[in-house]
Amino acid sequence: MELAAPIEPGQKLLAETHNGSITVVGEERENCKVTLTIRAKAGSIERALELAEATEARLEPCPDGLVVTVKKPKLRSGWSSESVGWDIDAAAPRATALAMKSHNGRIEIVDVGGQADLETHNGRIDITRATGGTEAKTHNGSIYCRGFTGRLKLVTHNGKVKAACGPDAQAVCDIDIRTHNGGIDLTIPETTSAAVEATTHNGSIRTELPVTVTGKLGKRLRGSMGDGQGRLKLETHNGSIRIHKAG
Repeated sequence: MELAAPIEPGQKLLAETHNGSITVVGEERENCKVTLTIRAKAGSIERALELAEATEARLEPCPDGLVVTVKKPKLRSGWSSESVGWDIDAAAPRATALAMKSHNGRIEIVDVGGQADLETHNGRIDITRATGGTEAKTHNGSIYCRGFTGRLKLVTHNGKVKAACGPDAQAVCDIDIRTHNGGIDLTIPETTSAAVEATTHNGSIRTELPVTVTGKLGKRLRGSMGDGQGRLKLETHNGSIRIHKAG
């Protein structure tokens, strides 16, 4: 199922699925194109096809931009084996902001210049060349972020987090990365300026960038990089923290 609609520069694309993946790619274009892959489960092939064909989807204007709305058909009561889910694949102008949400599924974005808010519960999150602010949250899954340049907040509970800045990353950073069971691997410019707080319980902390330390060294590192203007917070419980110098 394919949907398309124009969107103004800087507006937001909103989409949600419960059991499905989401992929968004930023391109040189003036409209949003969304493809939904409908998956229906039932006691027979005929009933599954009926459910899939009865699922309706629209790409509609909303106060912030465009929203993908999906109306599922009524499932037979007492038939726990019946379900309808969908994957979302979208192409949007690079300046488009995003609000993407799933529950059981992976989220991936590429070449997005607007603010990106991404959330899933069971699934990995992949971010490539996000040049606006990025906030990504999952519970069971790792987060990978390559080529970021703006504000960054990445949160998971069970999974590692690996993030590397892009070539145009600013010296004054605003980075907040948290996990509970997993390591943190961050690559940032040598010129980074930030107040630094890195904490682990079962693991070690290592940095290739100079840090002026406040207090004792150990499972918690507090101090500053450069003149300490920005903010860098890294936190895990079971895992090590590594800060690398970009290229």
